Amino acid sequence: MAESYKRLGAIAPADDKEYLLYTTPAGTQSLVSNITVANRSSSLATFDINVYETGVTQQSDLDDVAGNGTFVAVASNTAAVDGSTDGITWTAGTLTSSVAWRNVTYGEDLQPYSSPSLNNLYKTSEISANETLILEPGIALSASASIVAKDNSGGNLTISTYGVELS
Repeated sequence: MAESYKRLGAIAPADDKEYLLYTTPAGTQSLVSNITVANRSSSLATFDINVYETGVTQQSDLDDVAGNGTFVAVASNTAAVDGSTDGITWTAGTLTSSVAWRNVTYGEDLQPYSSPSLNNLYKTSEISANETLILEPGIALSASASIVAKDNSGGNLTISTYGVELS
């Protein structure tokens, strides 16, 4: 089967939360050649673009990361834990035991959540007013890996990714 260069995904976030931009289909690999970020406003804007190696295949996977408005990070084989209400400012804490933590459970239904492997591609990057950036990460994604994007300025960016899917 011939592979062709194409737009893999596009979003125009309406607020400042993470949105799923693209997920590599099962049984394939993807080569991401560029990511285009267009600022539609007359003000400076900032954005984040991340790659999740596993665990994020649909938008609801991103929505479930915070339990009751609090992000939680645990360190394996220690009693260390951090909490944050905004994902930026973190408060250190201590758990009752030091074990190989794998899940965080929260809410009335006590839904387990295993943190996906995250790689920051572009963290709090700036884009000038009415500007378009063409980023060239040149990355290979394995099956089920995802690219997510966040418009830190609240709804003025359009973000697209381009590349090739290999079967």
